[in-house]
Amino acid sequence: MFRKAQPHRRRSWIIPAVIAAILLIGGVTSNLIANYIQPILDPYRRWVWLAFVIAAIVTVLVAIRDHRKSDEPVEQRIGQTTAQGWINNVIKPLLPPLRAVENLLAHTKVWTWWHHTVTFERIRAAKDLIYPSAADSLEHFAQYHPDIQAKISLYDQRVGELATACQRLHNALRRSEPLRRLYERAKMDDSVVLGQPVSGDFSTFTETDHLDSLAESIVNRRHKESFEYTFRRAWSQYYDELLALRDLPDFRPASEHVDRAGEELLQTVRELIDLLVRAGRNLADNHEASF
Repeated sequence: MFRKAQPHRRRSWIIPAVIAAILLIGGVTSNLIANYIQPILDPYRRWVWLAFVIAAIVTVLVAIRDHRKSDEPVEQRIGQTTAQGWINNVIKPLLPPLRAVENLLAHTKVWTWWHHTVTFERIRAAKDLIYPSAADSLEHFAQYHPDIQAKISLYDQRVGELATACQRLHNALRRSEPLRRLYERAKMDDSVVLGQPVSGDFSTFTETDHLDSLAESIVNRRHKESFEYTFRRAWSQYYDELLALRDLPDFRPASEHVDRAGEELLQTVRELIDLLVRAGRNLADNHEASF
């Protein structure tokens, strides 16, 4: 196999040799032409040098202009239609769901994580924050705004890190003895909450479902009054004890990891919102667009 390539290597010297010959001939020719026209240009030597200097200055000025033009902000190098399209199809659709995520992380403080899919109900990937028909617009916009493109990638990374941290905490809680003891107590508790006995919450589904759901609720820090929750009576009755499991030595490191991941995601969301707002305002100011 290697022998077949040898003839090509033998001929590899030909191209450099031809180039060297051309350069040599070009250099000799230039010297001959210069020697030939020198007597003709001697009376006009000053004018020749003046023309050379002017040409050099013009070349430098053109290079500076082209460099500055390449460094102009994106907003000065696109049209009004493109600017308005980015605002309508990318920036405006992204801001409301991102602000909803910010509110969830900063105020509601319930992750809405699902153990069976390892995803979130209300924290979506960036590509899912806008309509599929606007995907091309988002890609085009991101190409012209690398800072926003990088922040979107970081946002998706942070979402994945939070999901992974939630899964680890859930796995630790799900198979723990402290959670099982609380579950056994709740399953035998006939005290009435919201008009029904607590034990009635566990009359359907399997024990695995019950433990998975309770562990998920602890991970998410579900609010005490969760009327839509299937096991709402047991959750309300044992709320303080269930959430206190997060602070036990066996679970505290994983619990703190979840909280840190949530804080990092919140910071990234706020930074992304700020970048999008500034980009929208700049597009509007420079292109008479509406934002």
